[in-house]
Amino acid sequence: EYSANPTEISKAYTYVYDTCHSQAGVGYTPDQMQSAYMNATKYMKNSVNKNDTTIDYPVIIDKDTFDIATKNVKNLISLRHEATVYGLAMIAYWGGVIMLFVIHNTCKWCFPFIMSTITSSKSVKWLRRHLVSPHLIKTKYTRSRFVKKLSTFFGSVPIRLHFLIIFFYVVLNVVLCCVNFKYSEPNLIFSTHHLQKVVNIGDRTGIVATVQLPMIFLFGSRNNPLILLSGLNYRIFNLYHKWIARVFTILIIFHAFFYIAFVNSGHTYVARYGLTKWRGANVGFGALIILVCLGFHKFRKRFYEFFKITHKAFVLMFVVGAWYHCWTLGWIE
Repeated sequence: EYSANPTEISKAYTYVYDTCHSQAGVGYTPDQMQSAYMNATKYMKNSVNKNDTTIDYPVIIDKDTFDIATKNVKNLISLRHEATVYGLAMIAYWGGVIMLFVIHNTCKWCFPFIMSTITSSKSVKWLRRHLVSPHLIKTKYTRSRFVKKLSTFFGSVPIRLHFLIIFFYVVLNVVLCCVNFKYSEPNLIFSTHHLQKVVNIGDRTGIVATVQLPMIFLFGSRNNPLILLSGLNYRIFNLYHKWIARVFTILIIFHAFFYIAFVNSGHTYVARYGLTKWRGANVGFGALIILVCLGFHKFRKRFYEFFKITHKAFVLMFVVGAWYHCWTLGWIE
């Protein structure tokens, strides 16, 4: 009713089709939707009767309300798109880091004399001595009780270069999960500004984390082709794998926390559990928490064979749950 543009009408039908297909597993053709619309116009009412506890009739939405709702939905979709871009930015960060190692490794093999000359210079020696090669914590401090406790949770202490790479990665994740939130007011999707903020943060953390999943699997693989190309050994890639997985887990915990807060505000947790996406999210999150508990350094070191078997099993469970969660949302399958 509010658009004569065939392209916009086609997009509206496509959106309805995608939503019905992904959420309920039902698909309607444009002709069927047009027929349903024409039938509904016979029974439309201008407003909702306040005494009706159940609405089983179509209601005409005025132009102003329609425009507000459209603006609200566009803002929500825009924020989710930005979150996807931020997640891709983290992949680009690691791509840039690995590319520098690939360039260094290639030059070392193709131009050994030139590289030998460069690495023998005073400035490069100084960088290697003070920035690249030293351990983050001096050897005499590594035997302290505090450092040993840290090692229980985080494993061995990396050299400064790898620490800086991981540090900037963590900082970028924090920054990208805290900036550029836009709010649409008045809002017909969320009853309060607080709930709008809760969902936006939940979306941002969940999407930024999920986009980074391929890196966790790639860096954790022993058959990673980047090992040969970059000259880095499996131990270094496994270090990166662990830290990306830690950041991923923290972001998913925030995602779950904010969405549980959102559904609890409307007391709709039980009702939502009937949705495939919600059950998938619960399965994936439960598997992730078990993975974290079984992945502590001390436990992993003492029961490594048990850890390997259970790690693969719960990773598979997590992937299945996450797949159904994202697939039913129609997003980055």
